[in-house]
Amino acid sequence: MKRLIFAFLTVSVFVLTVSVGNAQMTPKTFGIGFKGGLAYPGDPDSFNDYWKLGYNFGMLVRYNVTDMVAIELNNVYHTFEAKTSELWDVPPEYDDGDECYVLDYSVDGYDSKILGFTANAVISLPIQEGGKTNLYFSGGLGLYNLSWSDIEASLQIDCPSDSLYQADITETYDSENKFGLNTGFGVESFVSTRTSFHVGVKGHGIFTEDEATTFATLEAGVKFYFGGTQ
Repeated sequence: MKRLIFAFLTVSVFVLTVSVGNAQMTPKTFGIGFKGGLAYPGDPDSFNDYWKLGYNFGMLVRYNVTDMVAIELNNVYHTFEAKTSELWDVPPEYDDGDECYVLDYSVDGYDSKILGFTANAVISLPIQEGGKTNLYFSGGLGLYNLSWSDIEASLQIDCPSDSLYQADITETYDSENKFGLNTGFGVESFVSTRTSFHVGVKGHGIFTEDEATTFATLEAGVKFYFGGTQ
């Protein structure tokens, strides 16, 4: 995942450096968009090992500064379902002051949820005459809220001094806010003078303690533009 994010940054900087003078995107002034797609867990290793492929959805607001440079504000929600039975390991011996053993258990929860607020610079380069289709590169800073759903477990326990009984356990977790970076690229195609569709990929790196939390997204969406002319 780190190599993927580094590759995104390297390619973006290289293309922007050598192609900046050739961009011909027509100004739109303002835009609002909606998007969604898949989210792939990355680092640390436990994130990739114990959480499944997730999804994301959100919205954006865009302002075109020039005919090639835009500022984009994104608010996107990402969620990853936990492989809870693998992550929450119950030992055979249940420590409650007696020699008790867990015969069976069920567990659910601990899904990872990441709500990102990002501010990005976007560069668009025309790949079709008239600017109907553009290759875009984006990158910027963000504030990410990380939270986890409660773990709810039900254990069937056998004790020498007691008959079988059931223990219900709930574990809760606090959310936290962390800063991070994101970068990506994609293709935007206009179907009318005011409406476009886009598909792209992004890499996110969040500055969490000990080791950065990373993930990548594959997203598609629609934008509606106001002001200016196409």
